[in-house]
Amino acid sequence: MSLGLSRPSIRKAKLFYKTHRPSRTKVFKASDTDFQKVQQSRSGTGYRLSIPGENEIEKYRLCGSYKHFDEFGVGVSLYFRQLILLFCVLFLCSLANINSIQSNSLFNPPKADGKISFLYGSVLGASRNDLSLRRQGSSDLFTCAILLLFTLMLNRFEKKNVEEIDVSQQTPKDYTVRIKNLPRCVTTKMLHDQFNKYGDIVLISIAVGNGDLLTTLRNLREINFKIDALHEKKTYMESRNRKPGTKLKTKIKELLLAEKKLSEKARRLSEKSFPPHTAFVTFNDESSQLHCLEDMSVGGEVQRLFLKFFALLGFCGNGKSVLKGKVLTVDVPNEESEIFYENLHVSYLRRLVGKATSYFFTGTLLALSFFILQSTMKKKDDSLMKTYLASFFVSAINGALPFTLKILTHVFEISLSYGDKQVSILMKLLISRCVNTAVLLYLVTDFYNYEDMFKKKTLHQIQGILLADCFTTPLVRIMNIPDKINRHLLSRFKTTQLEMNSIFKGTSWNLSERYTDMLKTLFVGLFYSTILPSSLLITATTMVVTYWVDKFCLFRIWARIPALDESLAKISRKMIVVCVWVHIIMARIFFANWPYATRSLHKSRCNIFWCSEPMENWTYDQRSVVTVYTNIGMLVFILIMVTFGWSNFYKVFRRTWCSNFSEVGGKTTNIQFRYLDGVTAYIPKIESRIYGTLIACTLNEVPIRYVPLRANVDRAELVNPEVMNLSSLHDLPWIKSDIERKQCFGICQFYPL
Repeated sequence: MSLGLSRPSIRKAKLFYKTHRPSRTKVFKASDTDFQKVQQSRSGTGYRLSIPGENEIEKYRLCGSYKHFDEFGVGVSLYFRQLILLFCVLFLCSLANINSIQSNSLFNPPKADGKISFLYGSVLGASRNDLSLRRQGSSDLFTCAILLLFTLMLNRFEKKNVEEIDVSQQTPKDYTVRIKNLPRCVTTKMLHDQFNKYGDIVLISIAVGNGDLLTTLRNLREINFKIDALHEKKTYMESRNRKPGTKLKTKIKELLLAEKKLSEKARRLSEKSFPPHTAFVTFNDESSQLHCLEDMSVGGEVQRLFLKFFALLGFCGNGKSVLKGKVLTVDVPNEESEIFYENLHVSYLRRLVGKATSYFFTGTLLALSFFILQSTMKKKDDSLMKTYLASFFVSAINGALPFTLKILTHVFEISLSYGDKQVSILMKLLISRCVNTAVLLYLVTDFYNYEDMFKKKTLHQIQGILLADCFTTPLVRIMNIPDKINRHLLSRFKTTQLEMNSIFKGTSWNLSERYTDMLKTLFVGLFYSTILPSSLLITATTMVVTYWVDKFCLFRIWARIPALDESLAKISRKMIVVCVWVHIIMARIFFANWPYATRSLHKSRCNIFWCSEPMENWTYDQRSVVTVYTNIGMLVFILIMVTFGWSNFYKVFRRTWCSNFSEVGGKTTNIQFRYLDGVTAYIPKIESRIYGTLIACTLNEVPIRYVPLRANVDRAELVNPEVMNLSSLHDLPWIKSDIERKQCFGICQFYPL
């Protein structure tokens, strides 16, 4: 295929880059026009995220409302809302610690030049008698009260915002049900007859378990493109009387050999029979979806087993959830843009083994970081450069972790959706960054000399990490150096326009990485806030800086990502609760070992629940503070165990015995799916680094505006779904019959009015 093999042009690539920057398209709100043209509810912004290539667009304004983030999806919007909320809470906590900072400043050693030290208000220079329940103790207890109240309100805040965002922005998920456990003979007509009683059906898609074939055909198409590009380059050189080099000829031979192997593999896979795996039924209105979910819900796994048993015996009951002897599983799907159709056929055991392997290597990286940091802390040089060496090392590791863990996740794990992949990256990044930034520094210091932990050197290291998160990391992110190198230097070595366009899509980013940056900074700030109260103000400042820097990057620099749900925000909420509990534990440990720099005193023996009194008795205030924090820590731990334990038990109970319909809630709108613009259907597809989106099913009368192709390619090229469909004769030349080729793929059927 000669498509996209034109000589590369920087001008076209820059136009491609400009076209793919996030922009807005005005839509009709419920209050603007008659019902037939309504595309958004009254609570919406009046805009949606535009599709690349649309003409009537507006740039996002940096000073615009936070509600503009709703147009990017629930996951992105919740992230920015959490940043705003965390800033407010941490700023209140920093105000609550003013009394502690003023009290600590009385025993802080003055600088030689008389200026205020960077460690002003810390525990530097403290003695045991300096600890006061009325000053340091009350300030930190007030901070704990604010944080605990915040965690209690966080769940309600999340639910309210999810509902608000969901109502304000319509997506295909709001109109669609997902159907699993399909009979092998299922067709779109069967599903239409089964589900049309709930309302007007717009689209029905059936995805089959042909993931290996899709991956092979995609790789085969990419290799053929590279071969054609090299042949074009060879022809161009010969036309200029330049002899092609040996390296070029060798590369062509290698690609031809790889193409032959992939063709043989694709031929073998195409001879297999692929059973239907998942179906998607899209209704014209949201009420039909809810009616279907309510009527087709089967209760639980126990009831489902009984239904399967009776279905085998020929007793189908009312037949609502049974089709051809199969008990259908009907629920709400993921967002259309985040499903990995090529992985639907992968078993749960295979996915579990891959996840365990990636976590094993993550633990190995943390162990390596521990030993390197341990060797750094052995050095007795107290110069400023050596003092901040550990901080620079921790920041460097944190900077390398996202790329490393993304590689581990990509190599070993198999995710069913983009959201699942982001959740996996989030968990590994969160554990790694929090442990690497706070816990390892604590452990390696205590390993050698606990009494030296809070001397000037260590306090500078802690403060250096926080300041790096506040200023250095956002500055590096906004400078966007790697992407500029790609666009201005490496792009000149690309041989085709498509290859050049592929590096002009914008900087790759992950929402999971942004969540972990936020939570890691919060974790470190709360971890050491007892002995460095200024960390709360630094952390609050970090939230503000991160909000504006990430807002600029989202609107001007970053590439577009699929819309995500609230899964990452839910994990973030739970980890915020853990951060508060860890703060309570560390505050008790720090207060129990006050003062830190007196070598003649023995340290207290502490664990996560209590501290034992050392040989030298605690002061009255010290004993009171430790006792209060012991009780608070136990109470919070019990609440966490009861809340999380009950939550998991309730989920298992409902999954086993009850209907899953109650999990689907929220408000609905009267907006019809047929009149929505900028939405795509649940069409099986696979992503390609060169071509963008490749269609992987048969399209029956589907309007091009529902095909998820246009959002991934240059507006001037590759807009024909037939050309970008893997079920074509070009991709399967050994299967001459259209009917036989279609049997290897799923189908998407459109139903006009």
